[in-house]
Amino acid sequence: MTEGIYLANLSPNVYIDKALGREDCVGIPDRIIAKVTKTDGCWLWTGTVNGTGYASAHCGRGRTRLLHRFFWEETFGPIPDGQFVLHRCDVRHCVRPDHLFLGTHTVNMQDCVAKRRHAELKKTHCPQGHEYTEENTYWYPKTARGQHRGCRECIKSRRIAKRKGKRTHCKRGHAYTPDNVITWQWEGKTWRRCRICQNINKRARRSRANEAA
Repeated sequence: MTEGIYLANLSPNVYIDKALGREDCVGIPDRIIAKVTKTDGCWLWTGTVNGTGYASAHCGRGRTRLLHRFFWEETFGPIPDGQFVLHRCDVRHCVRPDHLFLGTHTVNMQDCVAKRRHAELKKTHCPQGHEYTEENTYWYPKTARGQHRGCRECIKSRRIAKRKGKRTHCKRGHAYTPDNVITWQWEGKTWRRCRICQNINKRARRSRANEAA
């Protein structure tokens, strides 16, 4: 039996050889195989990549495909609705099938946060301009949605302002300006909310509802 990965959607004895031998790569065009370089770990695409660094190529019918999705489909079959093909190796132009796995958008975001690849984690300063140094970065406890960081200077300022009753910014750092404040009365008290955060939360709820649909 050829050492490799079983192609579930083809005949029982068809495999992708680890050396990417053409005779075993049924369903994957010669011109694509020729541009894949096998290393000890990843199978690296040496052809065109898109603007975000993912391997892409024409795969017939005039379509340009993301090759990590194409290799997954040729290996394991169709991708279920609502699922994304994610990389275990975090190498975007890798097309090795056993370096890929399926997950929802939520799982993808959790994976980004866990591996500290999320766009927010690439920022060097908080919204108020404080640098995310080791001493000034607070890591909140992990939750089901991942782990998040905060600026210690801002956390300290919010605590002081809260004690004085003069909080000027929301938890995300948005200023409580007249245009950005929603107020209402309840049980004899006046409450306020950040309008920007409310819109962010609404979009997040709609996104989760669409994923679940």
